[in-house]
Amino acid sequence: MSLFLLALVTLQAGADGVPPAKQGNTGIDLQSDTIGVLGVPLAESKQAIFRISIKGTIDPDGSGKGTLSLEPAGTPEIDDFGFPGYPVFLPAINLECQLQFEKSAIKTYYSQRLGAERGTTHTEEWRLYSLSGPKIKSPIFLALLKGNESSHGRFIIHGPQGKAKYAIDLRMPPQPEPCHPGCFPAGTLIDTPAGTSAIERLREGDTVTTIGADGAPSQTRVSSVFMTQNRLIEVKTEAGTLITTETQPLCLADGRLKAAGELKGGEQIQTWMGKAKSNTKVKAITPTGRTAQVFNLILGEPVLFVANGYLARSKPPKVVSDDPVQPQGLDGGIQGLSLWTRGRVGSPHKFLIPPSATIHRFASNPPSRPAARKWPPSPLQSPGD
Repeated sequence: MSLFLLALVTLQAGADGVPPAKQGNTGIDLQSDTIGVLGVPLAESKQAIFRISIKGTIDPDGSGKGTLSLEPAGTPEIDDFGFPGYPVFLPAINLECQLQFEKSAIKTYYSQRLGAERGTTHTEEWRLYSLSGPKIKSPIFLALLKGNESSHGRFIIHGPQGKAKYAIDLRMPPQPEPCHPGCFPAGTLIDTPAGTSAIERLREGDTVTTIGADGAPSQTRVSSVFMTQNRLIEVKTEAGTLITTETQPLCLADGRLKAAGELKGGEQIQTWMGKAKSNTKVKAITPTGRTAQVFNLILGEPVLFVANGYLARSKPPKVVSDDPVQPQGLDGGIQGLSLWTRGRVGSPHKFLIPPSATIHRFASNPPSRPAARKWPPSPLQSPGD
């Protein structure tokens, strides 16, 4: 197991009042874990605040707007052995806020692997924004790490003397696991014998066009339509753009299947031009940053259908252990499934997984050798099924 020493070497003051370089709006969606045992007292609530989150955007000129959410709770009771229970959360207090760039600072760190003769240094630029609003009374600041504004930050709350009193780490909310084996958002056009139909309009018993290995079209009835919530990606090709999920199997030029999120620029995937198959080159795979309701078709055994002109595989009617398209982020096959999760302390996530799966759960980054626990046996399925 690798161990590292991390030491703060210098803190160089940045240019106060100089806004970030203009590079387009920056979206922020950050939240804290449960804040300690007693929470944080704020003037905006009679009860202590145990979780804080913020959603919004920051303009290129350093100003922005968003919603600050404060989650109060009663102080947790302490049992006979001195262990505190979990706080009982009350309805969140949502406050509209304005953000304004205040200053930046460069931090230089020195790290050295234990046993190594030399270490390395790296720098980070942090930017500080003040929060204000008609119902915001507390002096609250938001510190964001340049280049990672959407995934890491810190709330700074000042005391009566104008100095920082509380520092609360923030991170991006837990993301949904990729659905197996992928889906499409509403509005995706599916080829049918009668023309095209939006995927969300298809129902059990409807007929869609499917394409055989020899390129011959045929008709297949929809057994059922699968729906869930998932994050979206853009598959940009020379023929256009397909919006789908990371694990949706698409057909390569040689007939093999590959998850959309694992495609690389330059690879070729198959399209359907109405009468024959064709190939188009992948230009880029780009996360959209959006999570939406998504759909997939169950057409009996997995077959290829046409989604926005691209050949995609339908969803299997059940989990198959030898599926050639492995959901991204899963270790090994469906049996022996291993998931890394990041979640709020005291708010465990619910996952649908096989009975034999092993779960690793941590509130922050997992260690190199995590302690594992067996999921209780139950007739569960893999994520998305």
